[in-house]
Amino acid sequence: MDWNVLLDEKGGPYHDRGFGCKAPVIYDKIRKALHYTPIFNAIGHFSRFIERGAVSIGASVFREDLLQAAVRNPDGKVVLVLANTAAEDYAVNIRLPEETAEISICGKSMLTVVME
Repeated sequence: MDWNVLLDEKGGPYHDRGFGCKAPVIYDKIRKALHYTPIFNAIGHFSRFIERGAVSIGASVFREDLLQAAVRNPDGKVVLVLANTAAEDYAVNIRLPEETAEISICGKSMLTVVME
C-alpha cells in the first residue's frame, strides 16, 4: 500500500514539509495531465499478479543486487517478483520441486514470473 497515490508536480499537498513526497502518479496542473512514475510500475508487479489470500513461500537468491518475493496464490499459481538493481543483465535459475527454468532479467529492471 502506498501512502501517496496522487500528488501534484511539487510533491503536494503535504503537511508541514517543505520538500514534498514521491507518489506513483503525479498531476501536472499546467498541462492537466497525469504522469505515471516508476513507482507506479513497480507496484503493478505486485498488485496485478498477487491475489488476495496469497501466502509467502521460501525463495533464495545468491546476489545482493537481485531482490525477490515469492508467493503462492489461492489458485495454486506461484508468483515470483524479481528486481535487478545492478546495471548488467542476469540469468536466473528458477527451481521448483517439479521443474527448473532459466530466465533472463535486464539490468535495472523488474520482472514478474507466474508459474502454473
